[in-house]
Amino acid sequence: MDDNTSNSLTLHGSDSQGLLLVSKPFKGHNYGQGIRSMRIALSAKNKLGFIDGTITPPASTDTKFVVWQRCNDMVLSWILQSLNPDIASSVLYYTSASMTSRYIRGGTRLGNQMRIKSPGAERGAPGTYTVKVKAPPKVSVVVEPSSLEFKKAGEEKIFKVTFKPVVNGMPKDYTFGHLTWSDSNGHRVKSPLVVKHA
Repeated sequence: MDDNTSNSLTLHGSDSQGLLLVSKPFKGHNYGQGIRSMRIALSAKNKLGFIDGTITPPASTDTKFVVWQRCNDMVLSWILQSLNPDIASSVLYYTSASMTSRYIRGGTRLGNQMRIKSPGAERGAPGTYTVKVKAPPKVSVVVEPSSLEFKKAGEEKIFKVTFKPVVNGMPKDYTFGHLTWSDSNGHRVKSPLVVKHA
């Protein structure tokens, strides 16, 4: 492998899967600090581009794809090591480090009400996927539509997620939940939800 330290696809002997990007796995009460620490550590290792999307995968037929895949998997393992187990389980099956970018950016700040639109892309077997919501504590989450029908691989659909505080006095720390999309054949896709009261 290229020994050039400015090359983001370079892994060094000290880069192992057990590397911790932060001193202890972070969760709600230290989430903001953990995110900042993680970004600094990834930048120092010249791997932040795997998160922000500036280091894109080459074509699977390109000889550099295997090198990119190895670095991408290493970055994913570092991120998983740095997350609280509840959060890590939500991102465990991501195949690209850039898919974790919502966590690394710091989640959604919630005022009185917040709506976001998100694309849903079919990567496996076509079918109808229905959503099950595990809302963050003290937050109401509504997903529209609640089911998406994919007729072919690679097809994209848009769904809207509305967040609303259930009660006043919502905690000021980050809170976590997730959406689980599943079809009748047992295929599942989990999307993390991270919110913080504005």
